[in-house]
Amino acid sequence: MINLDKYSFPTPNGKLLSTQDFPNGNMVGYTSQLLFLTYYSTDLTSDQAQDFYNGLVDCGALNGVVSRKPGEISNTSVDDYLSLACNAIFAMKVLKYGRSHWGFFDLNYPKPVFAQFLYRFQGMWQHAKISAGEPLTKLGKIIWAVSLMISAHKPFSWQDAWIQSHLMVIIKERRNVNNPIMDYAVNYWRRRKGSKTTSEIYADYMGFADHPLVEAFKPYN
Repeated sequence: MINLDKYSFPTPNGKLLSTQDFPNGNMVGYTSQLLFLTYYSTDLTSDQAQDFYNGLVDCGALNGVVSRKPGEISNTSVDDYLSLACNAIFAMKVLKYGRSHWGFFDLNYPKPVFAQFLYRFQGMWQHAKISAGEPLTKLGKIIWAVSLMISAHKPFSWQDAWIQSHLMVIIKERRNVNNPIMDYAVNYWRRRKGSKTTSEIYADYMGFADHPLVEAFKPYN
């Protein structure tokens, strides 16, 4: 059974998930991962899933640009957007927002900073397209594959690279995207990963073996 209470924190209309027993800075990403990984399971009740969905909406997810915390102007990073884009509806919102704001995901727009120019993370952009059901160009498929293979060369202590790349793999498989170079990249990624599971990577990173995301990743290891 997933232990939600210890790691869940209220928002005005829902909840967000932390990797600690206190709120931390990337709860948009962690909450998105939980909803995505448990979508086909019974680990969350419908009410629990709705609470977490509402928590993401409280952070601005339906606008395509999100804040780290509800009710604040606090820009977040590409990791949160990649995780958020695992949800098809949110992926569409992210793509729409990026295209209408020149790739700047900045709550201070029209005075953005370069750090929020997320078009430079083209692996995330291709991932969002797959999730939203958009076809990739030939170049987009190559970019996706190269991004995955770069992640496969990171040490397991670089947990974000392995977690985010695993989300990319799952989305590709759920959307039944088949392409020789992308398939090769997935096989290469799996060989590099070996017997190390993403659950183990998460548990090593957080120090909590009972964390909901440790449990949620187990079916995908």
